[in-house]
Amino acid sequence: MEPIATVRNATQTVKEFASKQEGQLARIEALVTACCILVGVLVLSNSRRRHESRSIPRLVIWAAFMFSYPVISYTVGLMQSSSIKNELFVVWACFLLLLLGSADSMTAFNFDDSSHQTRSMMNQGLHVIYLLLLILYYKGQLRHNFVISLFLLWALSVVRLGLRAWAYRSTCRSRGLVRENQIVHEYMKYEPLHSDGITGGTYDPKTMKGYIYLVDGKEEERVKNGEEVIEVAYRVPLKGQGPDYVAPPFTFPRETVDVDRVWQCKGKLIGLGNGGSSNLGASRRRDLCLSFALFRLLRLRFAADHVGDINLPFQRDKCREFVVDGLLSDDQDLDRAFRVVETELAFMFDFFYARYPSIKDTLAPDLIVYAAILATSLFTLFSPDLMRYQPAQGGANILIGSFNFDLLVTRLVILWYIFIESYQFLAYFIFSDWHKVKMLCRYVRNESWHNRWLVEIPLRVLCHFTFTKYWKGTIGQYFILDNTHPHWFKSFLSWISLQSMDAFLFTKSITLDDEVRHAVLRQLKRCKGSPTEEYSTYTSLSLARGSLQNARDYLAECKSNTAKFEKLFKQGVSRKTDHAIRYISEGARVAIDLVDKHRFRNDERRWKVLARFWANMMLYVAPSDRAVAHATKMATGGEFITIIWALLTHAHIVDKFQKIGGASGLHILIEEKEAEAQRRKNRGNQSSQPGDDFDYDGPALFDSDDEYSTEGGSLENC
Repeated sequence: MEPIATVRNATQTVKEFASKQEGQLARIEALVTACCILVGVLVLSNSRRRHESRSIPRLVIWAAFMFSYPVISYTVGLMQSSSIKNELFVVWACFLLLLLGSADSMTAFNFDDSSHQTRSMMNQGLHVIYLLLLILYYKGQLRHNFVISLFLLWALSVVRLGLRAWAYRSTCRSRGLVRENQIVHEYMKYEPLHSDGITGGTYDPKTMKGYIYLVDGKEEERVKNGEEVIEVAYRVPLKGQGPDYVAPPFTFPRETVDVDRVWQCKGKLIGLGNGGSSNLGASRRRDLCLSFALFRLLRLRFAADHVGDINLPFQRDKCREFVVDGLLSDDQDLDRAFRVVETELAFMFDFFYARYPSIKDTLAPDLIVYAAILATSLFTLFSPDLMRYQPAQGGANILIGSFNFDLLVTRLVILWYIFIESYQFLAYFIFSDWHKVKMLCRYVRNESWHNRWLVEIPLRVLCHFTFTKYWKGTIGQYFILDNTHPHWFKSFLSWISLQSMDAFLFTKSITLDDEVRHAVLRQLKRCKGSPTEEYSTYTSLSLARGSLQNARDYLAECKSNTAKFEKLFKQGVSRKTDHAIRYISEGARVAIDLVDKHRFRNDERRWKVLARFWANMMLYVAPSDRAVAHATKMATGGEFITIIWALLTHAHIVDKFQKIGGASGLHILIEEKEAEAQRRKNRGNQSSQPGDDFDYDGPALFDSDDEYSTEGGSLENC
């Protein structure tokens, strides 16, 4: 009975403390602390979502996004309704509302949330009004310095709201998918004129000569043939071209910057230098501009009136060479393609999920507001009223000895506000990729900046620092045998969510080694010709669910993975297809073929077959018109297939690689290779054993020259 009595006494003590003014004050201070933490998570974790797929961090970010507004509103309301007299309540409430309004980084947790940005702007406007009413209501109770600083901070919040409204007007999703897409499309429509009229019909994907992917330019509106056209200035070929015409030298329009102009820049900061080579830093800075230009092109895939080839059919071969002979030209640096595409998708992530998804013409207004906020906050923090603060007569405070805990909370809230403001200004303005691209474009335009160390050194420092990485570098894998007997709780969550949580519950994120990623790129480099027609509907979801149910029924009596493997092994050895469990049966047969020592004399050949099949499969499933599905996945860390999808889009591959009938199965590849080896042996051309045709003859999995040649339409004929 003694433990029960102890618990009762402790509970009674807590109740008594909570009913006192000190207990109510402690609860308010705990809520204030929780509010600060929620806003901090909201600000610091938004960009981390690009490379974070673990469930607990995602849950924390979601909680911060969902509960920051209601918790802060509840806390401020609790302060107002409390009978406690404490003028620091007003300071806490004001800075909490300022914190909430300063959370610039995240405006959407899911893809559909971005359509609610107008509602978010209205909420911020209401908070500004509420903040003014709060200051006016408590004006008579506040000390002089508090009144001055809070009114100044309120005025600055109004100015900031105006800047946000202006930024939102020019960067909202509808504008980006209509106006800016029109600009890019209009510019790219003149690609034949650039290639044939100005550069003499030549282009080079290594030096980007002839590639006019738009980075930045001054927008101009005019009426053309009865249609309103929004465009940027482009290079116009000279008239009077004859059969012996030689392209003359040309000058770029002053305000227009495309990747061709970036690569021709003579400044050391981004220039190629003598002999067409440059240092690593200059190459990375050029690629940053390239990533932004590719982002603007990729955004065309999200337009409502988008068609598969983006209406630029004349670019097909040129785009293919840009990827294969440009991004993938250096076998020793295949990661360059991933760096360019990952940065491009980071711009896409910001466009859908951040507040300022565009290049700002100038940061001067934001710099002025930030400096004023910083100065006013520091004035409040070190004001005499706060430095020599003494509780008012009859007021409630939490004192530990002579230490005033309320004063500590006040200083921490102000310091936290200063930190959040500083972090956001540096991370999302000064050192953002958007600002870097803007400054690099200015560098390209202004030849007087070239090779001047007073300009180039600050720009090198600016481009060097980044606050987060781009993507997680993993791929989601589903282990069918592990899920034949799922945990009851996972099954329950799957049932109540109508299977919508299955991908989250039953998959694991596996880190992709460099060799695995490079395998797909090496296979892409082998592609020749043009992709064939797309295969009419892909039923992978129904096949996966059907195979899972077959596996659960067939292996229901197996209590361990060992028992499951033994039963599947027997099924595979039978060499017969059980159509009741068709894909499970065929998979077991393939497994038997792979472990057969007569077919594969060593693991190297076995893994080569698996790797080649996997790379073919990834390239087969990646092209699609489901752009929104890829954008949706970006909110939770993205997927490897999204990177491949974007890369293939820029190679002008938007349809399936294989012919009608789909990709060849692994068992077909094995059998056809064996048959080919046997035919060669019978002809006397060579002496080999089954599986010899898989010899490894390169420094990496895909460096050999042999190609798959399957009737089902392999990548050899893509």
